Amino acid sequence: MRVTYDQKADKAYIGFTREASRVQDTYGLERHLNEGITITLNFGFDDKLVGIEVLEASRLLPPELLEEAEKIG
Repeated sequence: MRVTYDQKADKAYIGFTREASRVQDTYGLERHLNEGITITLNFGFDDKLVGIEVLEASRLLPPELLEEAEKIG
């Protein structure tokens, strides 16, 4: 598993495979609680989940996960 975090965009990506080119389909999901939560699911050619993108990551993910994530951007 590989976690990357773009602090400027406040966006995290949790990848379950190291090969980003294996993404075939992308599905955006939005859930409204008190405030909107937006995540994107990426599926590979074998219909398996290969990654998850989380917007507003600093609000939604544990701080220790973001501290350990590879910083990008």
